[in-house]
Amino acid sequence: MQSLRMWILGATLVTLPAWAGQPGMPAAQSLDLGKMTCKQLMRGNDADRDAGLAYFNGYFAGKRNNLVIDAKAMTELTDRVKDFCLSNPTSTVLDAFAKAEK
Repeated sequence: MQSLRMWILGATLVTLPAWAGQPGMPAAQSLDLGKMTCKQLMRGNDADRDAGLAYFNGYFAGKRNNLVIDAKAMTELTDRVKDFCLSNPTSTVLDAFAKAEK
């Protein structure tokens, strides 16, 4: 479990500069992920998008105090998030996850 957490943290830290360099994203040392739009997340390459989806999935799991990784449920949730984001590019990723969880 510890190695998975470290992988997610590492993936997030590695991809933050890529997200920050995208059009419409600030080129700053910090990034407010609460303001990240679906369009910004979906514009990333596959690795950046997957890391972002894993990060947000972990964020929501942490809010629910859920420490169990269910790969099937995670895949289904991220598929719903992707579908929502494609239809609602100006929504935030946080809103996409909140709506996809329902």
